[in-house]
Amino acid sequence: MDEHLTNPRRDRADATIAHALVLATNRVVASLQEQTAISLRARLPMRGRPVLAWVLDALREASRIESVIVVGPRSLAEEMGFPVGVRWMEEAETPAESVRRGLRGLGLSTPVVVVPADLALLTPGLVDDLIASFPLGVDVGYPLIRHKEFTRAFPTLAPATMDFRDGRFVGGRVVVAKPQAVVMNYGLLQRAWRRPRLPEAAIGMLGMPTALLYSLRLLSARQVAARATHRLAAPCAVLPDAPPELAFTLDTPEHFRLAQERQVVTPR
Repeated sequence: MDEHLTNPRRDRADATIAHALVLATNRVVASLQEQTAISLRARLPMRGRPVLAWVLDALREASRIESVIVVGPRSLAEEMGFPVGVRWMEEAETPAESVRRGLRGLGLSTPVVVVPADLALLTPGLVDDLIASFPLGVDVGYPLIRHKEFTRAFPTLAPATMDFRDGRFVGGRVVVAKPQAVVMNYGLLQRAWRRPRLPEAAIGMLGMPTALLYSLRLLSARQVAARATHRLAAPCAVLPDAPPELAFTLDTPEHFRLAQERQVVTPR
């Protein structure tokens, strides 16, 4: 890894560290595109800057991030003046291939935080706390937000939920994974990205018995993670009680309105 792309403020002695992979490839939904005349989510404006600029600020200022990679159109990098401290890669034909392309050269065992470019309320503290919650010996960590906490933070939104025996959750829009787990399960990654916002589709990839037990709310979140460990042949864990901001992306005009409001109230 080039030295100028690493974080000089990170303390190597006592902190788990990770790379960050930002996906600047998601498109804006039609209703929000009509409102903003913008088609790429990463370009949506937040206080005079593209939302991607705020996400990059949060990642570069986090003490536990070693390096930042963005996968997206080169034209976006040019518009942003090729951000300092960021390695930029052209997007691939599919989201799954974009992820695999972004992971190249990062090694196999260092965790990577995979982040959408429109995770509008991300802060350095949220990034560091997420990485700190990633257990030793785990290859894939997925944050879960309690539904009541999400609705308390964003009462006008109605997110898709994951209903487990131990409660109702909202899935995070980020994942922490070691590249080796992605390499081993690339076919599953391709399938997952076809229906990325439907929890039932993700559970269904773990097999019919798991899907049936989940539909009856007979499995806890940790039991599903254990079954994912078996299916992926890679240790998986849920990262419970994650903050609501990790499930907040610019999906609709209401998300966009709330993001503008929160940025004004709590500027970073």
